Amino acid sequence: MFGRFAVFLCLFLGGFARFSGAQTAISPPDLEFIETIRAAQLNERAVRMFGRDALPATQSGVSSFRVRYRARDRNGQPVTLSALVVLPENGAPRGLVVANHGTTFDRRLSPSRFRFASGARETLQVVLAFSTGGYALAMPDYFGLGDHSGPRRFPLGKLNASSATSLVVAARFVAKSRQIAVGNRLFLTGYSEGAAVALWAQRELENGPKSGWPTRVAPLCGPYDLSGATRVAMLRKPRNFSDFGAQLFLLAGAVHSFSQLHKTPLSRYFAPRMASAVAGAFTPNATDESIVSRLVWAAIAMRARDWNDVLNPAFLRALQQLDTREPLVKTFRENDVFDWKPQAPTLLTALENDAIVPEQNSKNALAAMRKRGAKNVEIEWIRNPKLNHISATGPAFLRARAFFDGAN
Repeated sequence: MFGRFAVFLCLFLGGFARFSGAQTAISPPDLEFIETIRAAQLNERAVRMFGRDALPATQSGVSSFRVRYRARDRNGQPVTLSALVVLPENGAPRGLVVANHGTTFDRRLSPSRFRFASGARETLQVVLAFSTGGYALAMPDYFGLGDHSGPRRFPLGKLNASSATSLVVAARFVAKSRQIAVGNRLFLTGYSEGAAVALWAQRELENGPKSGWPTRVAPLCGPYDLSGATRVAMLRKPRNFSDFGAQLFLLAGAVHSFSQLHKTPLSRYFAPRMASAVAGAFTPNATDESIVSRLVWAAIAMRARDWNDVLNPAFLRALQQLDTREPLVKTFRENDVFDWKPQAPTLLTALENDAIVPEQNSKNALAAMRKRGAKNVEIEWIRNPKLNHISATGPAFLRARAFFDGAN
């Protein structure tokens, strides 16, 4: 569920383990040109990223834009969010892809901050996978990232979904204003945290007029069953300190986000020393690497090896017992998105033996959706023991591209 910082996490922990009200939104969308990327540049980077035969060469360069657009927060109030929009210069006859990114707490890694020469790896993979194939691309930053100054909503797909659904209209407005033709079809995808955002966005859109329904949806390796499969895996005794560090980062991110959103003290969730570390880690200018480093060193200083050493006992019991009287546990349950009936063809891509977002999330979603009568939901497995949750992003987005191409 997290991105670039995981490389640092593996190196850091692997090395250490050897030793031990008013409407403020802008309408129409506010548009800022970022850069033009030539077709030759796209093709060269695609070969380096995915391999020589992974994608057909494109003949069209693209232009990228930072967009500020209107959405609604959890109370229905208007807010201004930001996003990256990438438009092929020769048009996008295949339609619009809204792609939702994996976890980061670093605003500098927000999609709207992307630059082709030095941007976040996952955003680059998404740009290469879709903008080279005749698609317009839009990537929301989410609440609490990009230009939005409020708290992060991690890992709450239900709350972040409006950043994706509201972007559909904004992205099409941008294309029209730039006189770029975009086909009518709409595709949704996302990796890890973004996969749950994509499913929630699909659910919201399919509750509206059929004209706004997505054509196809490809959630990739996501935590759809937060209160079940994800929670159970989180509580499982870690195999090693590296696993514990990853679990700590994810739960600390969820707790800190919830604490900021609802003004609850961190001591409700963590032992005092870890609560202090969490407060000091998630600062406005923090990087993902600095957050994980702060948390890991605190755990080391506490001689912590599992949740008994770092969590408030009452909160740990609530997690273990799925006690929804605890507001955060209740919020996890409210953000489950595995048990409903999708209408659009939906491909759940899952990584076998995923140690970060367990594959049981996809299995539970498939079973529940089919039980409700969905006939157009499938799982496609990534079975490659050399891949992990971080390195599987590229192959996963290529599968989404192939799935979307099949609709055209």
